[in-house]
Amino acid sequence: MDNGGTNGFFQDCLEILYVNILKESVPGASVAVAMARLPASGCKVNVDDAVDVFGSVSSVGTVARNDSGNLLWATAKIFRGCVNVEVAEALAILEGLKLTDSDSKCPVLVESNALNVVNICRGLSISRTEADNVVQDIKDFLDNHGNFEVQFAPRNCNKATHEVAKWALSGFRSVDSFDVNNSVLWSSFFPGWLCTLIKDDVVSTFA
Repeated sequence: MDNGGTNGFFQDCLEILYVNILKESVPGASVAVAMARLPASGCKVNVDDAVDVFGSVSSVGTVARNDSGNLLWATAKIFRGCVNVEVAEALAILEGLKLTDSDSKCPVLVESNALNVVNICRGLSISRTEADNVVQDIKDFLDNHGNFEVQFAPRNCNKATHEVAKWALSGFRSVDSFDVNNSVLWSSFFPGWLCTLIKDDVVSTFA
């Protein structure tokens, strides 16, 4: 694997991210929600969570796209009994990592808008939360897969995935919606509402 090329790819993603944050901080600025530019065969996986404290359940949404911004797959999963926000955020990142083909050597960028959890996973801050065990699983995965990277993305760049997580919370009581693992996977055919979200969430300006 060409580590130099992979590092350059992630640097490009960071530059685009910083531009988005800069635009977001300027009052009245028009912010385009653009997907990070990926090299050929690269994959970007956005993850997010939603928590229902009263229902004692949390959900995770993941959306994977290729270098053209096209949907590869999407999932929604329920975690019963989990109501800690940082644990749910960490579980979302771990799900995004585990669901992606770990045998692939292509660059994989997993994005979350949970800044604190992302910083802990990247070793930029110290973890003293209930999410420690999940974070350690994430770190172990990243140590064993050099082509995977976890990065922060603002919520405005992660809208579709958040809606998937919210959909899971609203539909988890329907037995027909989820399998025995409390999850649902879309890989060939996608519901219309998800396709609309993806279209609105991505500006396809790839050369």
